[in-house]
Amino acid sequence: HEKAALLMKPKQVQNIIYAAKKNYHISAKESLEQQAETIKQHPKFNEYFRICMHPENQQEGTILFFAHKSALNRLNNAKELFFDGNFKIVPTHPQSMQTWNILMREHGAENTETSLVGFAWCTNANHGTYCRILNYLKEQAPRLESNLETIHTDFEQAAILAFHYVFPYVRIIGCWFHFSQAITNHWDDCELIEKLTKEQIELEIVPKRAPREILYLCRNIPLLPPEKIEIGLKILSNLIDKYIVSWPALGSFRDYVIHQWAGKAHLLSCFGNSTRTNNNSETFNRSLLRRIGGKNPILMNFSH
Repeated sequence: HEKAALLMKPKQVQNIIYAAKKNYHISAKESLEQQAETIKQHPKFNEYFRICMHPENQQEGTILFFAHKSALNRLNNAKELFFDGNFKIVPTHPQSMQTWNILMREHGAENTETSLVGFAWCTNANHGTYCRILNYLKEQAPRLESNLETIHTDFEQAAILAFHYVFPYVRIIGCWFHFSQAITNHWDDCELIEKLTKEQIELEIVPKRAPREILYLCRNIPLLPPEKIEIGLKILSNLIDKYIVSWPALGSFRDYVIHQWAGKAHLLSCFGNSTRTNNNSETFNRSLLRRIGGKNPILMNFSH
């Protein structure tokens, strides 16, 4: 096969790839619920399509769940779960909002090995949607609740509330990377940099910046134990006080940190945990985006 491939022209290769994709082709429908019917009847998806369901608490939405039966069986042995929404890879039609991707690390798994459980294709990102998916996982893997120790996630409030509701005794850890990214973005929004005159710019004078030790301290607060997070925020506030006269915008930065993140110590703290980010899910999402050829693909590329 390798020798034959070397003799083929690029156009021939493209035609073969396109023909393979057509095996997975399904026509786009008006709604995700209607799409479920075409997926059920397609032999290529029988192995992975599990169910079409609706959010709990009478909330609006449709959920299509995909997973291999063997993955759901292994879910019984899951020690850690990784959740992340992907709003970029959903196709343009039918109308939907996101895929909610789920990865796991099992008890006894070597090092940091993770594997895919499955994903939910959703029209909404509400509390009822997440609760229905989580309860479906419990139904399919009855031992999951007793074996699961940790959930890794971003800071989406609806998902976090669902985790607490469905898995009340499981530790939920927010992603340190997402926190650092949010903090850095807000720091940049505060424009903590000296504004130069036109003459100074022409002279290529380097503008002064607010002390970045404040930013670095803030980004590392999640490394503290939960009971020390409040102390860390107090130290941060005292450090800001030293420079706020010269940099008044630091007051806005402090207000954001306190109002947005204080009171979330147990979610913020990744102290004592070897996995501090949701990077496994992020990496999986990036690989999906590459495979389907970019944002909001046509349905054929998404289904392939």
